[in-house]
Amino acid sequence: MIPHSSDIISIADGSATIGYTKGHTRALGVAHVSAPDLITQLSNLLRSDAAGILRDGHDEVFLARAPGRLDVMGGLSEYAGSLACQWPLAASTAVALQRRDDRKLVLKNYNTQGVVALSLDDFYGTASLLPTDSLQKLFSGENSWAAHIAGAYPTLGKHKKLTRRAHGANIACYSDLPFRAGAASSAALQCATLWALTAAYHLILDPMEIALLAQKIENQLVGTLAGVTEPAASVLGRKDQLLLLRCQPHEHQGYVPLPAGLMIAGLQFGRQDAAACRVTRVSAFMAQAIISRLYSDTGIKKDPTHGYLANVSADALGKYFRPMLPETLTGEQFIKDYGTIADRLTTVDPAGNYYPRAAAEFHIQENARAGAFVQHLRALAEPLPAAERQAHAIEAGKLMLVSHAACSREARLGSEAADLLVELVTERGPQGGLYGARLAGGEGGGGVTVLAETTAREQLDAIVRDYQEKTGKQVFLLAGSSDGAAEAAPQRVPLTDISGTR
Repeated sequence: MIPHSSDIISIADGSATIGYTKGHTRALGVAHVSAPDLITQLSNLLRSDAAGILRDGHDEVFLARAPGRLDVMGGLSEYAGSLACQWPLAASTAVALQRRDDRKLVLKNYNTQGVVALSLDDFYGTASLLPTDSLQKLFSGENSWAAHIAGAYPTLGKHKKLTRRAHGANIACYSDLPFRAGAASSAALQCATLWALTAAYHLILDPMEIALLAQKIENQLVGTLAGVTEPAASVLGRKDQLLLLRCQPHEHQGYVPLPAGLMIAGLQFGRQDAAACRVTRVSAFMAQAIISRLYSDTGIKKDPTHGYLANVSADALGKYFRPMLPETLTGEQFIKDYGTIADRLTTVDPAGNYYPRAAAEFHIQENARAGAFVQHLRALAEPLPAAERQAHAIEAGKLMLVSHAACSREARLGSEAADLLVELVTERGPQGGLYGARLAGGEGGGGVTVLAETTAREQLDAIVRDYQEKTGKQVFLLAGSSDGAAEAAPQRVPLTDISGTR
């Protein structure tokens, strides 16, 4: 989450052109960074920084990186239990961690040149960790980025992974991911930090556990609704492969290699409407509660949905539940008739208006679309005649376009930016090597994910130019892939290799 959306001009195939706004203390100009070299880039920044933070600490430094990700299919329905297909990006975040012998935390963000210093004691009251709202107040305004790093300490403490007596650290970070653009920049920073911490503090954390801890940092300390798909892809991702997750709540279902000749790209435009995201989410949990009650009223004791809308088949929705779900429902009426929803992260606003039928339609069908999309990719992995290969690619692209239309019509998450980008993709179409596109992202940020031929890079560049000419606004192009954090152990290097001192 490190660079601001106004800071990064373009990112493609792991390269970034990074500029800084007037409020920043130093302009680094242009940096071209490939994913495997991002740790080297951070090391060079530390080495050349006369006011560096790697002092008053141990004689070794732990370096880790984690990539961003693109939601290809299903991620917008993860809280409904959908199958989600996630793509690990080449663009990523790197973290350097040096342990200290005291309780201080000193953090430096090399994208903004921001420095935050605090103590681990700040996280505790007289007897235990401070409540969540008090912890959130430690990271406000210009220091909000520090929550993604320092938040790991109280989160690990709460889950008995670090004791209250743990010593502090000096931590530096650098990223070539755009901030709040739907590319999991926050998750990448959290996961890179947690991965470095596992080595520096000799923690035993499996990759999915790291993803879940990152999700808790985001939800509880950053204060943004986030599922597990973003950090899971950042930790578990594999280069040039789609990570498959069945989000009930986080069942890893393996990988699907992207067929030769195809690419996944992101056209990221920035913030989404957080209020609309929350209404859609609550509407989905309302629909699940209503369907669960309908099952109960027929004498079925065990809820067949198991708490997830995605376990309702599209056929059952059409035959039985669609006419029974209210098209609109006030929060007050839902509370009166059904009580509360199962979601721990949101609540029903009595004065709010919700859309259970449309939410059920979107999430149930989206799960089916994600499954069909994976089938087409698996078919493309087989030797096929050119015409049959293109037919599968076209059908996969159509599923993305249907998903995008449903996102506007049923999930009510559409935006003019996303619609324009999808329109620019469809204008060029398969004849231009572009098969499909759909809105992706969530409350933190949004973009459009594209399925294309690898030869269509010029077409994507043209879309970026056309979008800017039509709107006067920037869009970030992200392409390329890299391994997740867990595919390589954190590097452990002598301090002298980083600082040139001692």
